[in-house]
Amino acid sequence: MNTRTRQVMLCVLALALLGAAAITIGLRREGDLPDLVSNDSRPALGAVELAGLAETALAGLPATTDAEVFAHHGPVTSANAQTRSGDHLGEMTLWVGCAGTGQVTMSVTGTAVAEANGEKSEVARVTAHCGGTAAKAVFPGHPHRQYLTFDLVNAAEAVGAAGYAFRLTTNTGHPFTASDISNAMSLDDENGRPLAVVVGDDSLAHRGDTVAGDSTHLGALRPGSYAPVAVCAGAGTLVVNVGEQRLELPCAFPPQRKELTLKPFTNPETPVIVEYDSTPGAQAFWALVFVPR
Repeated sequence: MNTRTRQVMLCVLALALLGAAAITIGLRREGDLPDLVSNDSRPALGAVELAGLAETALAGLPATTDAEVFAHHGPVTSANAQTRSGDHLGEMTLWVGCAGTGQVTMSVTGTAVAEANGEKSEVARVTAHCGGTAAKAVFPGHPHRQYLTFDLVNAAEAVGAAGYAFRLTTNTGHPFTASDISNAMSLDDENGRPLAVVVGDDSLAHRGDTVAGDSTHLGALRPGSYAPVAVCAGAGTLVVNVGEQRLELPCAFPPQRKELTLKPFTNPETPVIVEYDSTPGAQAFWALVFVPR
């Protein structure tokens, strides 16, 4: 084989090798060949495993003596929003737990009733680390809140790799709603008749709601002797000032009606002022009737 023939064969071989390399690079660019190393080494979890993690998250929520309003548990997915009725009252406690990989942040959004233009606002936000202890948030209930929406945000790392659980409780003894307030505020006498006492042009029956620190002027009482009957739903103390006399009624869930002790007075116009003494931001609902003796 002469030198020229040998050179030609080497050129053909080189071109063949370059062509093969180009084809290989083209295939890899088009994704026809699998990557040798995966960017995500996390194993995919099946439905049974995710369900088990959700049960683990639920079991990790702390025990409580408060009344459960509602609870939910399940796998962390790309859509986790849960919308429930929102007019529950009292001090609301939210626990959120997560088992598996990553972390979850739960945002709680309240939607007001139509009379309040249906406005939405976030009432709580809490983050739980998967595999760690459950996280807690506390917020007050409100009678004009129609819905509560519980949604997981900033939970991308936990999608498909974790299960979560949450539980909402109230300190009212049972899930107390706005309709329960209406029923509790109807002060009846021993025969079941409403104690709506009206003397001349003066209405002696009052009802309302107040926030801690506020005071409400109800008007004035004519001289005489009265038996005040009151009820207050909430926490703290309802204070009824009749002139110089201070009457106190503990607020509670469920509320209990109580006859207050008021000494007779002769002042021509005695002012009646209702105050609410409780923790900042707390709200109470009350009804008050002055029954002439």
